[in-house]
Amino acid sequence: MYELNSRKLAKLPPYYRVAVVSGDKAEISKFAENLRSDKNNYEITGPVEIDNSQSKILIRVELQEAQVLVDLMDDITKVQGVKSKRIFNVRLDPFDL
Repeated sequence: MYELNSRKLAKLPPYYRVAVVSGDKAEISKFAENLRSDKNNYEITGPVEIDNSQSKILIRVELQEAQVLVDLMDDITKVQGVKSKRIFNVRLDPFDL
């Protein structure tokens, strides 16, 4: 029970949907900026530097808006497939952040 309460306070699954998106620093910064200007209720943490060339962001949404986040991650995957280029690495509801 304690762990579930901690996860709720930290805005983690199963109470929130969380996506961790990592990639090139400049691309992640641009993506985070675009998400922040979006009208959806994304809660963005980061970008956080992983190394000299990579960074990541955490995107959280409440459960009732989960489908919007899932659709966004699906769109990213489709665009990368069309371009035959991996721009971002996406993890949805990862066990560890």
